[in-house]
Amino acid sequence: MQGLFLDPGNAFQNGGCDAARGTVLLYQATNPKHKIYNIATGIPRSVGEAAALSKKHSRFPVAVEIGPGTLMPRCKALDITRAREEFGYEPKYSLEDGVKNYAEWISRQISGQRLPSSAHIMAGRNRNP
Repeated sequence: MQGLFLDPGNAFQNGGCDAARGTVLLYQATNPKHKIYNIATGIPRSVGEAAALSKKHSRFPVAVEIGPGTLMPRCKALDITRAREEFGYEPKYSLEDGVKNYAEWISRQISGQRLPSSAHIMAGRNRNP
């Protein structure tokens, strides 16, 4: 990979995602101390809450069912301390904002509209979307 950049004029103003920004910040970090970083909100949310948000923001009628069984035990929230301390990552979007933005993006894709750039992460020399 020859280069990685984030177009901040679009990503930060048009609902760019924390995952893209966190990835770029890590890529730009000099000598990271660890191999694993959590890029998340740091706020605990359940699978049920994520499913309800997906249903809320979908333009389609959606029936969400979580079948029988046991979900694996989860920690309360992913610890984002390393990312904060080592390369200045700070979440900007809630889970609901992310789900809503993604649902809107999917809706535009289905409608065949050209998408505004929300986050451009590109590898190589060509920086044109």
